[in-house]
Formats: sequence, structure tokens, C-alpha cells
Amino acid sequence: MTEEPLTKLFYTIREVSEMLEVEPSTLRFWEGEFPQLSPRRTAHKRRQYTAQDIELLRRIYHLLRVEGVAIEQAKRRLSNMTDKERVRIEAVSKLVNVKQLLQKLKNLI
Repeated sequence: MTEEPLTKLFYTIREVSEMLEVEPSTLRFWEGEFPQLSPRRTAHKRRQYTAQDIELLRRIYHLLRVEGVAIEQAKRRLSNMTDKERVRIEAVSKLVNVKQLLQKLKNLI
């Protein structure tokens, strides 16, 4: 998962799936499972993700893929998540990105 700065107002499902390194179908599935996640839709029914949507998706990704919790447990943890836990998840995500970058640099040497 890449941690790029979010500079646009809206992102397409393709852009978000590339950021999180998951398939678009995974994002659509998560949308059905997590009621907190509801991206805006255009007149043509295309999803538009905001920065807040992407941050929520990063938390979902962390819970499901990094910590390996079940979807039901992830739902409970998201609904009861404290600011401290949000900060912890963001810190872990950034550390994972730094580790990936360092591994890429090591491979170049």
C-alpha cells in the first residue's frame, strides 16, 4: 500500500485501488460490508472517493490485511475506534511504507 499525499478533491475507484494495491472488486465488497464507507456517486453511477473515504479505506486495509482480523471484528473496531488507535494505525502504515521504500533502495544497490 502506498501512502501518497492526497491532493485531489475526488479519486476514481481505479486510482484508489492502485493506492491501496487491491482490486476494485475488493473496494466494492468493502463498501457493502462497512456502512461507514459510502463514496459519492456521479450521475453515471461512478464512485468518487474523498480523502476521508481513502483514510477510512486505509484503516480497513490495516485491520483486514495487516492485523488479519475478521470482517465482523473489523466492523466493531471501526465503530469503536479511538483517536489513539487511529494514530497508531497511521503510524504503522507509514512505517510499512518506509520499510518498502528501503527494500526497494536496497535492491537497487
